[in-house]
Amino acid sequence: MKINFLKKKELVYLFVIVILFFAAALPRAKAANCPSSVAGNYTLSVSCVIPSSGFMIMTSGNLTIGAGVTLTMSANSQLIFVSGYSVFPNSGSIAVSSGAVINKRVSAGVVVNNYASGSSCNTLCSGQGRTCISTGQDSNASDSYYWGASGGSCTSGACALAVGDCNTVMSLQCTGNDAYSQPYRTQCCGISTNWTRCFCANP
Repeated sequence: MKINFLKKKELVYLFVIVILFFAAALPRAKAANCPSSVAGNYTLSVSCVIPSSGFMIMTSGNLTIGAGVTLTMSANSQLIFVSGYSVFPNSGSIAVSSGAVINKRVSAGVVVNNYASGSSCNTLCSGQGRTCISTGQDSNASDSYYWGASGGSCTSGACALAVGDCNTVMSLQCTGNDAYSQPYRTQCCGISTNWTRCFCANP
């Protein structure tokens, strides 16, 4: 009876070891990319990754990293704050790879208007030897919005905000002829759509 009991106990141990082995071998869920732009005070509640050479921009607030959450900064990525704000790990952690930086954006760049140019902010900034790090219809090019015609309507004043980024092309909308055979374009705030502004960081 004693020998049988020991064998049963050993089999249980062996079974537990096999289960643990296979559990360790299973692929772990990959953390999603962090949001590229966040406005206001923001708490990161789920682990995320800033991809290689990518950005996470805090346009107007502090970043708090929740307990047990990891913000992974891949190679040459940037976590960017406007002046006066910062990051608070708050029992979470930041994993920083080679070349990754946390910096404050004060005036290390220029705001470039992208008014129905047919190009993205990435294209406009790179043409100046700079890098686009944020876009927006605000004067600081930081809120990620652009203006366009609402619902595809070309009636003057039918405008709506949409979310974009440095890759969004500001194409010219709603060209055509009105009742007087004159070319028209939808305008928002007196500017032909689509339009936004680009923040181009200095090299």
